[in-house]
Amino acid sequence: MTATTGSIGEWTVDTVNYEFNSPTTAGLYRVRGEGWSLFLKVLQSYRRWPLFHALPSEWLQHLPVDEAWRYEADIYADGLTRARPRLIGASR
Repeated sequence: MTATTGSIGEWTVDTVNYEFNSPTTAGLYRVRGEGWSLFLKVLQSYRRWPLFHALPSEWLQHLPVDEAWRYEADIYADGLTRARPRLIGASR
């Protein structure tokens, strides 16, 4: 990756409605500027999920609650998403 400098100009952030379906997703946002747009997904630990307390105790025994949220970030960082078909939707 080559480092560049510049200005992104004015930008806005819109919250994408999300119903807490994934324990490791803290929020979804669309960031837009003039001529560009990106999708931002904020990851979190299972422990921070608002419905964590509602999980059955037998499930909690099997959840890797400390670092499990990192699996998704690690997949993106390792480039595995480049192996998926473009139709599925991971940005490259």
